[in-house]
Amino acid sequence: MKHPLSPLLALLALALTACAPAVPQNAATTETAPAAETAETAGEQAAFPVGKLVGGNALQQTADAYYVTEYDTLPDGSLLPRILKLDYASAREELFYALETPVLQFGEPLVRGSQLYFVADQTLYRIPLDGGEVAEFPVPAEFTGFSAADEYSAFCFYPHADGLHGDRLDLETGQITDLTLPPQTEGIYPVGKDRFILCRILTDAPLPDPGQNLEAYDAAMQNARKEYDWFDPATGKLEKLFEVPYYGQEQPDGTRRGRMLLAMANERIYFVWSIQDNTGILKEGLESCDKSGGDWQQVPVPSEEAFYYGAALCQNEELRWIRNWTDGDYYRIYDLNTGENHSIPSLQELPGTETAWPEVLTGDGRCLLRTNYLDAQGGYRSGYALIDQADYLAGSTAWTPIQPYTG
Repeated sequence: MKHPLSPLLALLALALTACAPAVPQNAATTETAPAAETAETAGEQAAFPVGKLVGGNALQQTADAYYVTEYDTLPDGSLLPRILKLDYASAREELFYALETPVLQFGEPLVRGSQLYFVADQTLYRIPLDGGEVAEFPVPAEFTGFSAADEYSAFCFYPHADGLHGDRLDLETGQITDLTLPPQTEGIYPVGKDRFILCRILTDAPLPDPGQNLEAYDAAMQNARKEYDWFDPATGKLEKLFEVPYYGQEQPDGTRRGRMLLAMANERIYFVWSIQDNTGILKEGLESCDKSGGDWQQVPVPSEEAFYYGAALCQNEELRWIRNWTDGDYYRIYDLNTGENHSIPSLQELPGTETAWPEVLTGDGRCLLRTNYLDAQGGYRSGYALIDQADYLAGSTAWTPIQPYTG
């Protein structure tokens, strides 16, 4: 059976950010005044160079291609993964690399410079894009994939008892070292800068283990706050953006107003705000602040219905579109370059497949659409197509299907 998706579950605590959906967070929309920086800083000397930190789909894309994985499931339950190259010029899927030995788990690929990196069963594969010898490096069990990267490093963040922990991979040497994060870190976001935006839980005392004492944990969280900071991974230095009640600001009608971080563009940090009660999200919209955590501005949207904005799409590693999760009829897209909102019918179909959605914005002004479907053997697969961005926003269906790899 063929599958296009990695068998690893996404870590819900992570925000994989500059160009990917952020994880919803119920932070409030009133904040304390931004502070210059916190006292919790490590040594000022940089332990390694840091470049432009990106995440999400930007990790799998070059100027002319997008790299994805699919796999066969063997009778014993093990997996045989392969990496496909979606070539934009030829509009075809091509086999880039296939493992010959079955594995139990693997992650999505990372492309940096002239190399592709791939993790499977505690082995890192470094594969030249133009062919050549494949290098292999051992990695710890926790290093299952890539959360963010720049020109020099790749990072993997994973949940731990006291919050997220992190590892740094040196892309040149293959060496992996611990990346120390502040206690009770809940999310870490690559936003196209040389620092992450980090989100951590603030409490009067360390949080108890909810698995051991859920009642005490819930009681501590009632008064918890959430702090957003700039975080330099090379020095450990934190610079505070703002602090908010963890479960959001209570409104006169008993609902709570919260926000989640999406991404950054044009020196502004974008959030989704939402009004929620015990039944879920009632309405939401978009807002942004400057890079110091001030100057909050509302982004005009067609309606404040619950459209579930949650995907940030980049072009050339710069945030361009904010897309919602469909409500069944439309995708709502906000174009940061033009300030315009678009409602795209979500019932558009690629030949022989299900509903398509925008996955990647290519560097040459096109949009890579994706859809999931069952093939003739009952395997779960993904299909792709290319269309001009302006045409797609205008409602055109004049796309060019990507010819699938058939093996």
